[in-house]
Amino acid sequence: APLGLLSAAASAQDSTDGHCSATDVDDRPAPGAQDSTDGGRPATDADDRPAPTARPLLALRLHATLLPARWVPAAARPLTPLFHPPVIVALLAALATVDGYLIARRADVGGALAASITAPAQILAVLAAMVAVSLFHEFGHAAGCVAAGGRPGRIGIGLYVMFPAFFTDVNDSYRLDSRGRLSTDLGGVYFSAVAATVVAGTYLAGGPRWLLLVAFLAQLELIQQLLPLVRMDGYFILADLTGVPDLFGRVRPILLGLLPGREAHPDVAQLLPRTRTVVTVWVAVVVPVLAAGLGYLAWQLPTMAGATVRTIGSAWDRAGIVWGAGYLLFGRADLFTAVLLT
Repeated sequence: APLGLLSAAASAQDSTDGHCSATDVDDRPAPGAQDSTDGGRPATDADDRPAPTARPLLALRLHATLLPARWVPAAARPLTPLFHPPVIVALLAALATVDGYLIARRADVGGALAASITAPAQILAVLAAMVAVSLFHEFGHAAGCVAAGGRPGRIGIGLYVMFPAFFTDVNDSYRLDSRGRLSTDLGGVYFSAVAATVVAGTYLAGGPRWLLLVAFLAQLELIQQLLPLVRMDGYFILADLTGVPDLFGRVRPILLGLLPGREAHPDVAQLLPRTRTVVTVWVAVVVPVLAAGLGYLAWQLPTMAGATVRTIGSAWDRAGIVWGAGYLLFGRADLFTAVLLT
């Protein structure tokens, strides 16, 4: 659970909907959010009212900009050579080789985790590294958009459910062809793979043990991002492959259509048969999985809250003991950990 929460908190991406990543997560408006008036109908007083704003399910909220839109294309352009096919093949082969070597050596990820948990400075180093990996993930979306001929917007941070999450505005990828949109979608997980390769290689070259944990978490985040269960990369990849930009918007119509005596909702009936089958299967998987996940979270919430309170108290106690003994420098990590968790 701690690994998953750390990865989720650093990776989820934005989605005011359409298409995403921390993960890390794009900033494109939901279909129907831009204009609700009819094309050739004469304007009336009712047309002066603001168009309704879409509030898609499980979307990122409370946006704040980290890198303004005018700077993102210039920052992402130097990274576009990573999207040349030979470079992609070489980097993915390098990741497979490094992973294979670590597995063959039976690299002790659990030991690295245990050592990091008992050393506050290492916990902070792992957290800082995962934040950096997640930001690099966002630049992957931006660079993928630029490489496909698009112009990405801002990179920022928001709140996804209850976790802080980075996002990239790639609205412009909507005007690209399917290959360009998939390049944008997959750019984030591809850059996560690149980051994992570099971190694992640094560990094998003699780097600190906690780098092994970072390499593992980066790949755990990558796998998590590819799951199309919530609005992360996998969701938007599936949306672009099916041509249905708002999959969550089809949940209620599909469920209602399954009731006896109910005809298919227009939002479902308009889908091609193959697309309708794919979306229906997606709904059949996502609804029970999310319901079970929310139920488990509610069940475990008291346990997690208690563990967090105990961890905060322990960090404050250690900081007080070390500082009381006069070791001010060594107490800073415990103090910072206590303040951060509080």
